[in-house]
Amino acid sequence: SLQAKGLRKQFNKLFIFREGKNYYAAQALDGLKNQIRTITGNPLLLLWAAYKKNGKVTSILENKYVPYIVKRAFREDMFDEDAGIRTMSTSSENYISGQNSYHNGSFWPKLNGMSHEGLVNVGFFHEANALKSATLKPIFYFGSPIELYVKKDNGEYDIYKNSLGQESCRVQAWSAASALDLLTYKDIQIKL
Repeated sequence: SLQAKGLRKQFNKLFIFREGKNYYAAQALDGLKNQIRTITGNPLLLLWAAYKKNGKVTSILENKYVPYIVKRAFREDMFDEDAGIRTMSTSSENYISGQNSYHNGSFWPKLNGMSHEGLVNVGFFHEANALKSATLKPIFYFGSPIELYVKKDNGEYDIYKNSLGQESCRVQAWSAASALDLLTYKDIQIKL
């Protein structure tokens, strides 16, 4: 529809930014509508929230930006082959490496599960398989569908725990759904 095309154009105008020769999506807009250019895992969700018709996928992202978004999400500061895609880049000034990292560098099976589906939607099967493997490893390690987790500097997994003692939920429904989805989702190729 005309309204959907207008929304897509406006979204890309407001949220997509250039980083060298590459493009990525801003985390948000501040109160003055300026882009917050923190690199997070959230842009991959734009590939999950896609419309499929006649074997073609349309998301709010213009197709020309999709390879850039995928490539950026799989750089070393975002992707860990034993944990998945982080909520925030390790190079961000807001990144927190410790056990109290909630959305500032931790790993969420829900984000990774939805991102996996998005990657399959747009035909990035190699990346989807790498993300699937990385996301399932910590779930097997904890022996449960944990809500979120962190990876310590020594490479070991740890639960999220804030300064007040609140911890990540050990059995989280959306993580359970993500794990089941990762184990059963059929990698059907759909053209962009």
